[in-house]
Amino acid sequence: MWGTLWSPENVPPAQIFSEGHQTMNDQQSEGPGAEPGTPRERAQGTDVPDAPAPFRRLRSGRRRAGGTAPWDAPAQQGDPAYSVPAQHAAEPVDPVEAVDPEPTAAHPAPAEPSDEVASPELPVRDHHQAEVLQAHPPVDTENDDAAGSAAADHSTELPVNDAGAPTEDPVMGSSTVLADPEEVPEEESPTESLLNGGHSAPGVRKRRRRRRNVIMGIVLGIFAVILAVTVLLLQNILGMWSAEDYPGPGEGEVTFTVEPGWGPSVIGGHLTEKGIVSDRKIFLEAVQEVDAENKEIHPGEYHLKYKMAAKDAATVLVGEAAEKVSYVAVKQNVRTKAVFEEISKATEIPIGDLEELNDQPEKFGLKKPVKNLEGYLHPGEYRFPLDASAQDILQEMVDATLKELTSQDVTDPAKQYRILKIASILQAEASPKDYKIVSGALDNRLKPDNKETDGLLQVDSSVIYGLNRYTLQLSKEEKADKGNKYNSYQHRGLPPTPIGSPADQAIEAAIHPDKNDYYYWVTVNTETGETKFAKTYEQHKVYQQEFRDWCADNEDTCK
Repeated sequence: MWGTLWSPENVPPAQIFSEGHQTMNDQQSEGPGAEPGTPRERAQGTDVPDAPAPFRRLRSGRRRAGGTAPWDAPAQQGDPAYSVPAQHAAEPVDPVEAVDPEPTAAHPAPAEPSDEVASPELPVRDHHQAEVLQAHPPVDTENDDAAGSAAADHSTELPVNDAGAPTEDPVMGSSTVLADPEEVPEEESPTESLLNGGHSAPGVRKRRRRRRNVIMGIVLGIFAVILAVTVLLLQNILGMWSAEDYPGPGEGEVTFTVEPGWGPSVIGGHLTEKGIVSDRKIFLEAVQEVDAENKEIHPGEYHLKYKMAAKDAATVLVGEAAEKVSYVAVKQNVRTKAVFEEISKATEIPIGDLEELNDQPEKFGLKKPVKNLEGYLHPGEYRFPLDASAQDILQEMVDATLKELTSQDVTDPAKQYRILKIASILQAEASPKDYKIVSGALDNRLKPDNKETDGLLQVDSSVIYGLNRYTLQLSKEEKADKGNKYNSYQHRGLPPTPIGSPADQAIEAAIHPDKNDYYYWVTVNTETGETKFAKTYEQHKVYQQEFRDWCADNEDTCK
């Protein structure tokens, strides 16, 4: 009957096991082309029923008495087998009538003519079904003796409704009424997926699409962030976003100091940090636009404004519109006589006026035991007004030295004087990297009870200062001359005055000497400044000979 095809749900388990077991054994014992019926029936001459319907063996080893491929694929929307006639959808299914105990012929007699239209053969709808059809060809139940008796429960014709659509599911051969086409199942079991040829249900595909969309969105978001960061970095590196120049003329007042050794790029960076100009690159461009033969910016103090136009700041620093000044450069470890010559050359002040002030340290706030300005004229570069006096110029240099000593917590005039003496000797005797080591060795020599020098400094730089020359080569007579007050080979303690203008690094080393046991040092290579230290005079003589040997190989350097 319609809607009562064979289904495992409608057959008692015992009957399924009994009949299925017997049928499986019978079919396994017979090969292809054997006569229908079991061996027992053929031996007894019993009438053999027509060949049963084919069955499929599942992966689990069990059989399924259902339609074979390609009718395993589910009906698709729009196919004639998709809809179910309303008059059959409501018919109840009797479990007892669901199984016909009597075998039914695989091909029943043709039905009486009816107004109902038979269901057309399902077409092969896609390439996948064509492959399934080739792998699982339909079984000819009429000529295939291996077909089981379950085929009798299947009809090759399905009832159709007025629209020509069958009322049963052609895939499962079940009497279950198909759902509404708009109601798509959310998921399918693994068995259903297998029977559907591996295709996922629409609900599963939707969830997969949603997951793919979310993952794709995250990936695109990360890529967009990386791209944005890369663009910002490139813009910063290439200067694509340059700051705008201040319109000027500026506001407030600020004193800006240019330190020795600063170039235009460094100066522009400090100007930008202090808010004087808007951008370093804009300032560098403005320096090149200044109408001046020499675009050099000299060290010194400049009076500027905040938020100045870069061209205005560059003009002041380069000197086009700056106040006309006298520029004086004082080198490290030079003596007062050399400083006076530089001042006179820059300002046209007579050297005699400067020398006269040199012997009057009290006019500059210096107290005894200071004898003159030697050691107090701080090295550096200065800019003085054209009308500056000799005392104004010298006072500014003395103030720079006192400022450095005070910053090192040295305020006592006598101690200040002692530090300047040691610092000037360090500047003449050692390289900057050895200042603190030599400072410690000088402290050791100044101890009156030391057994190595007996309180004598024994430095050549002090002796040649008293001789008013700069060459370090001394004769035995010059070392033995007690008339030279600066002869540290004959007079204990420090010299009467500093022997030059020490820089800040030497002053710091004199204040903070390295504690060591050295008494002697000698530079064995004047080109590299290599200096060797000794605790005894015997070791010191070895290093002295090393220096003589080097000079023998470098006569031009040791002249």
